[in-house]
Amino acid sequence: MSAQPLRLNFQLPQKPALRFDLLRSKRTIFCTSHFLSLPLYSFLFPPLCYTVSRILPLTSVCRFYISELAGCLRNLSLRRISLMNTDYISLNPAPMPYLTDCDYKKFEPNEYHISRIVDFFVLIFMLRGSLHFIEDDVSVSVQEGEWYIQRKNLLQSADRSSPGAEYYYFHFKADYTQDLLHRIKLPIRGTFSAPLLLPSLKKLCNLFHQAPQNPFDIQSEFLRLSNTLYEQESAYTFLTSSVMHFLTEHASESVTAQTLTEQFHYSAAYINRRLKAEIGVTAHTYLTITRLQKASRLLVLTERPIQEIAQDCGYSDSSLFYKAFTQYNGQNPSQYRKEHRFRN
Repeated sequence: MSAQPLRLNFQLPQKPALRFDLLRSKRTIFCTSHFLSLPLYSFLFPPLCYTVSRILPLTSVCRFYISELAGCLRNLSLRRISLMNTDYISLNPAPMPYLTDCDYKKFEPNEYHISRIVDFFVLIFMLRGSLHFIEDDVSVSVQEGEWYIQRKNLLQSADRSSPGAEYYYFHFKADYTQDLLHRIKLPIRGTFSAPLLLPSLKKLCNLFHQAPQNPFDIQSEFLRLSNTLYEQESAYTFLTSSVMHFLTEHASESVTAQTLTEQFHYSAAYINRRLKAEIGVTAHTYLTITRLQKASRLLVLTERPIQEIAQDCGYSDSSLFYKAFTQYNGQNPSQYRKEHRFRN
């Protein structure tokens, strides 16, 4: 009996739709619109474009689309935690979220969630039963196999009991941020595989409750757990992260709208819309911020002449650099260097 293909349809913006058929038996992907037949592993492991290009010649456009598909397939293949909605919290990465308490909890038959307003977040991994509570006047139920982040400074209460609810909880301190460029974007809810994650939950609780504590072990283990939630979201789409990486790597060079169009095969207007939606700024603004942040570091940490720093940061015209730097930092480069070198 022949294997039935799993049909994946991807609508690529401003380009024709491509249809990919994944045959489970042959573990081969067939791209019907470009007549490709590639081993599945070439999509799941980097370096992707190099692997693909060794198998058959592809246009740069097709290579980029294949790499975008690869990102999707890697997430589908390797993900062990899945999202359940699109609600997120954006946290400040400096200082990083910091674990303050954790433990295992089992509710009694008639026990209710406590009524409280706390100044910390609570990450819950539900092992058995259901946990019912009200958060900010919204009823929430966390089921077995789900995780949830209770947000700080919100009233939490309960109008019904949660008999037999079993879960691990992790209290952590963090600050909200509205900075879309520098943030930790975490979904507040999702599902997890208990057999896979339970050893990490137990290990972290054991580290926290042992005496004497090793704060570095505790926090590093907590950050590894948090990174599991962070990686599933990936913070940005593949195109946006690719553009950000390209602009950072080429910040010292001349980068125009045409450069981005040729590199990513989307119009500059579409790329800017994507970036604006995800990080709040256009490609040009992101490039300018990247250059000026690099210049700020070089002014404080080195003795290099200002004109040389300007050129290294992509400004061939020193007057344009002075104007942009002053507008961004509120001080000209000489003033900034003098004040921040001795302050830091």
